[in-house]
Amino acid sequence: YIAGGGQFPKNNKYNSYLKCVLLNSKIVSVRDNRTYRSMLDHDIKADLIPDSAILMSKLFSPEFLETKTDGKFHINRGSYVYLQVGKNKGPINLQSFVNQLEKVSTEFGLKVICSPIGFAPGHEDDKILKKLVSLSKDWELVYPNNIYDIMYLISNSKMYIGTSLHGAITAFAYQVPIMPLNKKILKLNSFVNTWTKEVYISNIDFEMVYESFFKVFDKWDEKVAENLLKNQQEIVEAYFEKINKISRYHLYR
Repeated sequence: YIAGGGQFPKNNKYNSYLKCVLLNSKIVSVRDNRTYRSMLDHDIKADLIPDSAILMSKLFSPEFLETKTDGKFHINRGSYVYLQVGKNKGPINLQSFVNQLEKVSTEFGLKVICSPIGFAPGHEDDKILKKLVSLSKDWELVYPNNIYDIMYLISNSKMYIGTSLHGAITAFAYQVPIMPLNKKILKLNSFVNTWTKEVYISNIDFEMVYESFFKVFDKWDEKVAENLLKNQQEIVEAYFEKINKISRYHLYR
């Protein structure tokens, strides 16, 4: 059994059942310190392992991603920021947020490409992104046809700005600076603080986007990020091998 990121819900009637399942699991892993502490609070032994999605850059090279886009994107690497915001996770004042990013765009000569990652009910990034794009004459809304398009656009951006955890993980996998938005998204900020605090900053408020842009690049260190990614990918691969051995043991014994 492999657990993701999260905590035991308070006063949930299923907590005792969930704890029983986890205690009787052969292997339990969690992806951030927040979840790890929750496991310890309930006397559950778990391994703290990076999200396996960080392996994507080893499996899908930038060159491969380009072949999957069929040349439909006419962009230059590092010429834009990739913006994603969840439907119910965006700023209260949309115009203020747009104004800040437009100031960044003008000063650094960067285009703002808005592209949704989540389309499922409850996510629906496209709905708020449409509103944001309507407030700026220069921003572009790009609809990805598949996951390769998302990976391609993030990996070629100057910075990933957004509320999506896996958008941030994709950026890290392809060594792109990130600006994780919304202090209330605990799993996103916990990912940053657990695995990438040496190169990323967390808990960025929507009203602090302009000044945070400078802080992001002040902290970004390509060499440090490269070593962090390499080490974490090795941890994940070693853990997969551990899972494989345990599975084979219980399958054939």
